[in-house]
Amino acid sequence: MIPLLKALLLLFLELNLFFIAGTFLGRLSFVPSLKGAADAVLYGFIAYHFLFWCAAYLCKCLHFPFHIVYYFWLAVLLIVPAAAAVLLYKDTASAYLGAFRGIKDNVLYAALLLIPVAALLVYTVTHGQVDVDSYTYISEIGTFLHTDSLSGFAAATGKPQTNAGAELRRGFALFGAESACWCRLFGLKAVAYCRYVRSSLNVIFLAASLFSCARIWRPLRESCLFTAASLSFVPLFAGTIYQPGAFLLTRGYEGKAWLAGTLIVLTAYFGARCCTEKSAGTFILLFMANIACLNISASAVYVIPPVLAVFMCTRLISRRQIRDLLLSGMVLLPNLYFILQFAAK
Repeated sequence: MIPLLKALLLLFLELNLFFIAGTFLGRLSFVPSLKGAADAVLYGFIAYHFLFWCAAYLCKCLHFPFHIVYYFWLAVLLIVPAAAAVLLYKDTASAYLGAFRGIKDNVLYAALLLIPVAALLVYTVTHGQVDVDSYTYISEIGTFLHTDSLSGFAAATGKPQTNAGAELRRGFALFGAESACWCRLFGLKAVAYCRYVRSSLNVIFLAASLFSCARIWRPLRESCLFTAASLSFVPLFAGTIYQPGAFLLTRGYEGKAWLAGTLIVLTAYFGARCCTEKSAGTFILLFMANIACLNISASAVYVIPPVLAVFMCTRLISRRQIRDLLLSGMVLLPNLYFILQFAAK
């Protein structure tokens, strides 16, 4: 019972951290404005993972121990809410009030949306696979904690890593290190964090991404109905373990499960914003979203670029500006860098 209560508290804190960070980011002049509470959570999510990846990957390259990343992460965790409370307390408070007001004014539609979200959350938490295949992903967190190292050890065993390709592939996906920080702070076991928190966040961010995609073109109530209907179809795509629905429902803690469903939709949302808005700031969001995807799943190196290319090519064809071409190349630079690194091995 205690691990479950810790997981619920942790889930609540993470979502609020993303909301506050997203509200802060959305107030910056060069960033496209927020369209609602779901946008704030998504903005905060990509900003959080962007900052974490930059710090963790730098520490890995410099061969710093894991605890250096942990203390940096803990400092950011304390500074961001404090800065928001001091500098943007009115904006943050109004963002919370606006979110509650939106739910109150559309309580029936919010309830219709909550039903499939709650059903997926319950199923995911109670039916998550903890087997041989999941052993690597869960034990990776323990490896970071017990070796106090960001590299040089096999994720599943904690023994020195002898496979250079595996070391490189896992070297730029540092989702396990981020999860290890939360586990260390709350004294939560890796298996409990993966099964309760990671899987739940996967479902929540899939719902938020679908809702925000719909909100670009449709009003709030229609967006609620679209999201509820879309989530209701997820079990239809769960016939085999290779379908995204099965990843979401039974292996939601894995990075590739996030990629197969949530991250593709999340990237598509920011891509759609890039196509529908003139601001060059949309490319900043795309760049941060791309890095966030890389932090969560190594497979994002080659899965996310085609998704980005669809929207960036659409913008280039419609606007025909050299600046957009250069910015598009900037967004994809991290993927090119890691592909070349992997090819060199």
